Amino acid sequence: MLPRQHLKQFPASAALPLLILVGAAAVEQLRLSAMLVLLLGLLVSLRVGRDATGRPTVSHVLVYAACLLVAITLVWDSLGLPASLPAGASCADLLSPFAIFRAAGAVVITTCLLLILRLTRGTPWELGLRWPSRTWVVASLVGLPAIGTAAAL
Repeated sequence: MLPRQHLKQFPASAALPLLILVGAAAVEQLRLSAMLVLLLGLLVSLRVGRDATGRPTVSHVLVYAACLLVAITLVWDSLGLPASLPAGASCADLLSPFAIFRAAGAVVITTCLLLILRLTRGTPWELGLRWPSRTWVVASLVGLPAIGTAAAL
């Protein structure tokens, strides 16, 4: 939850992309058009104002960018998965159509993230992408073998 002082700095117009995204998540037929509207909104908000360094000065640019990434994921997921072999025979196959579809989706979303970071001249930290703390790294390194061993049994 955001502290009150941050909520006061959050422009009311930044709620529009969130509402568009909620509508797209609720109604599958709206996903493609919502993605296009969010892209248009991002491009317009990028043109509204830039400072001397060329960075956007409008604070809700990042809201449009984040909502656009989620909308792209929704559109990709609504494309439908390719058929897999019956009885789960393709689950272990790394080159099954299902696995390739998911890997392609990861490439598409990562590419879009990099393009949006380039367009907004933002940093990964502004989107909340940070390196984990040392505690999380240690917990992950200790937990992975334990979970892997339990899963193998």
